[in-house]
Amino acid sequence: MLEKNKTWLEGADLEFKVAFHRPQASTSAPLKLHPGRPPIDFENASEKTKKRRVEELVSERSASELTLAAEIAHRKAGFRNVAKAIRSSNSPAKGNQSTSESCVGGRQLSSDEALAYYIDSKCTTHSYKQTRKWSMKAGHRVFPSYYSLCKSKLSCYPLEEHISITESRADIRLQAILDLTTNRLVKVQNEVIRSVLSKSSSFTLVSKWGCDGSSGHSTYKQKFENVEATDEFLFVFSFVPLQLYDGDIIIWQNPRPSSTTYCRPIKFIFAKETKELTTTETQKVLDEVSQLLPTLCNVAGSQISVNHKFLLTMTDGKICNALTDTLSAQKCYICGATPLMMNDESKDFPPKEDNLSFGLSTLHAWIRSFECLLHISYRLDFKKWQARSKADKDHLKLRSEIIKDKFKKELGLIVDKPKPGYGNSNDGNTARRFFSNAALSAEITGLDVDLIKKLGILLTTLSSGYDIDLNKLAKYCSDIKTLYLSLYSWYYMPVTLHKILVHSTEVVKSSLLPIGQLSEEAQEARNKDCRRFREHHTRKRSRIATNTDLLHMLLLTSDPLINTLREIPVKRLNKLPAEVLDMIIPPSQPPLQVPSNLDHTDENYLIPDSSDSECESD
Repeated sequence: MLEKNKTWLEGADLEFKVAFHRPQASTSAPLKLHPGRPPIDFENASEKTKKRRVEELVSERSASELTLAAEIAHRKAGFRNVAKAIRSSNSPAKGNQSTSESCVGGRQLSSDEALAYYIDSKCTTHSYKQTRKWSMKAGHRVFPSYYSLCKSKLSCYPLEEHISITESRADIRLQAILDLTTNRLVKVQNEVIRSVLSKSSSFTLVSKWGCDGSSGHSTYKQKFENVEATDEFLFVFSFVPLQLYDGDIIIWQNPRPSSTTYCRPIKFIFAKETKELTTTETQKVLDEVSQLLPTLCNVAGSQISVNHKFLLTMTDGKICNALTDTLSAQKCYICGATPLMMNDESKDFPPKEDNLSFGLSTLHAWIRSFECLLHISYRLDFKKWQARSKADKDHLKLRSEIIKDKFKKELGLIVDKPKPGYGNSNDGNTARRFFSNAALSAEITGLDVDLIKKLGILLTTLSSGYDIDLNKLAKYCSDIKTLYLSLYSWYYMPVTLHKILVHSTEVVKSSLLPIGQLSEEAQEARNKDCRRFREHHTRKRSRIATNTDLLHMLLLTSDPLINTLREIPVKRLNKLPAEVLDMIIPPSQPPLQVPSNLDHTDENYLIPDSSDSECESD
């Protein structure tokens, strides 16, 4: 071995000869400007490479062009069955037929449709993922990924720069949430707007807004920077779009103005409702309202401008007293009447014109009227407004227990029972049941059946959502007041009953829309949603994360575009009584887009017989 390598080991000079052979350019192949790895065939490329190669083609051509090109290419290549399948899939009728015959059940939902399902079924993130997982195991790719769902969610939120979230509150700039809501409505009503669009078009969106406080919310084991802060109380500001119109043409009408379906959040604050908080935060919103600009929307390549009208009607008595600086809850904020003055039939009650704009708070009108009659029935043995003596108090306690027990046994109603943490069992549904069963209610309470019937007719008329004949309304209210004073003049009329009997005609006359559409019911019902969303749909790792998720859920569940895809539960409807039909005015023009199964004849006016609202006692 050493002998073989002796020469170079001893350091002798070595000479290496290297020959270079430069490859000659091919005469058959074109000269490449960018030499490198040769491109791989499309069929052998990875899925990512295939998508990258067709990306430019997809961006430049429409889906119809690409589908037709694919059909022709497969037909030329001899794959006639594939070409036929492509053509069938491009036809909605044949596509539905082919998928119904297929073993794989149906098409995949779009991300917006999946989001509508997510809201309707009250899914959580985990439950949606599990539903998708198990449907895929059965061979049904119906649900898109949760990632697609999240992208659809983002389109329901205003830009982050318009949202402010802290550990105790969340705010959205009013202009931003109105612009988002209007654009989503215009997108839904695109075809209708195009059909009426002209140079003279002037679009306006009318919305109602208000605020309400609630208590009894869950307190979490999360630290507040402010030691005095609490999450037991929640104060919420919301608005509900009611009508989009162009001159005399109604483009869109809210089909359920008293539902939470379109109840959009403005802000919420974890703080107890007080006069100072109410006036301060309401003034902030009023300042934003005064600075609102028209919303610009694109329709058919042209830009339209939508103006805004904001009506502060989603209020209760406590809010109205705070905003009008009325110090006593027993004093009328419209005319200033006190309990001693309200039972004076000869006295006039001139209203303060500015205070008529708050509406009638029809949900609270049902509840307070019911409570008024209930409390009169408790006192029928001694017929005094207040039970001061021990004997009167004993009579009051005994009779109230008897009446409560009868309501439970004969109507299944739980009345005047305190709820743990907030309010009592007297809600809108209880009041409606009381008035709809006037004869049985009169038998249980010992009250005059005509008074119960007439009050029920009046409240139904005000809540109907239709225009009302003012002369007939004024006479009907006057008759009820006369009947009430002739029977129970010893019991001072509560403020709410005084408001609907004395001032309802003036309030209805000053209202831009029918008074029933301006109800505060949507705002009240949102309290229950806030409790559920906060418990089941928020992250608990920090207060800011919790508030962010709560705000997002309020936005998602009220989005106009997503709500058109949702299956809104059908509630049992009752025909309006003949006395109500006599007072309302039939609508002259139905909205262009709202499909309605209601035949607007005198015999078929309908009204929901139940409500989702959760109203706390003031």
